[in-house]
Amino acid sequence: MCDDERMGAPWNEGRRWIVLRLDIFFEVPSRTPVEGKPLRVVPIQGVVLLMKHAITFCLLALGMATQAWSGAVPVKIVPGQGITRGGQAYFINGAGGEKHLDELMATGGNSIRTWTTNGLSDILDAAQKLGLTVCSGIWLEPECNWFSYANAEQCAKQAARVKKEVMEYRDHPALLFLGLENEAEGDGSNAAYWRQLEVLARMVKEIDPAHPTFTAVAGLSPGKAKGLNEHTPSLDFVGINTYAALPSLWKHLEKVGWNRPWVVTEFGARGFLGKSTRAVRNADRADERREREVDSQTL
Repeated sequence: MCDDERMGAPWNEGRRWIVLRLDIFFEVPSRTPVEGKPLRVVPIQGVVLLMKHAITFCLLALGMATQAWSGAVPVKIVPGQGITRGGQAYFINGAGGEKHLDELMATGGNSIRTWTTNGLSDILDAAQKLGLTVCSGIWLEPECNWFSYANAEQCAKQAARVKKEVMEYRDHPALLFLGLENEAEGDGSNAAYWRQLEVLARMVKEIDPAHPTFTAVAGLSPGKAKGLNEHTPSLDFVGINTYAALPSLWKHLEKVGWNRPWVVTEFGARGFLGKSTRAVRNADRADERREREVDSQTL
């Protein structure tokens, strides 16, 4: 720790160094620079700092330790109130993707969503500079010929990767939510998938209690609502990807008996391919009527 190669400077024998750590203070025989007074060596998280005053180090070390653990802004789902971030109410006006962030801000947006952690470090930093938050997706394999949620070994390997990704980004102040997969539930009948999702949700909440955890589904059918309610109590909410059905979503959730928190995680313009202009116009009018009904309720 105090040898020539690690310190990168010429040294002479005959002096004593004071080696300080946050939890241990002790003296060891060592060497000192050719010129100047004895310095303090301060190793913290793999970084070595040279300080002339132990008191300065103590204050610095305390500050660095606090920063390392207080970077995350706590986010909560409060029943009857909605989302809070840093103790303040937070309503999401978001978009999917990581580009055109300036345009998002210009339209009143405050958050973005990703589907994986690819390039997430740069995305989080860019969002932080603009005062935006990031709902980070964590990729999970779908049930397929190369992955099965009934295979314990494959699930354990995937869980290890998820843990590594969460621990890498959990302290970033721009992080809002952690999304475990996007539309990997199929028709909702695979109980093994829901059970493994619960295992992952519990693990994520243990290592990162500051950020709510969810999964996003392709519409919340009765079968999917049943699987979530029976097997995933540790998920903080469900993300619902919906498009033309958005105006009637509230009534649909009542129909399937969903009384847990939810967030619209995907929405876009309704498609019109293959429809006549009159059909599109009539559908637009119907949507407007449904939107007025939704607007009269508190979402």
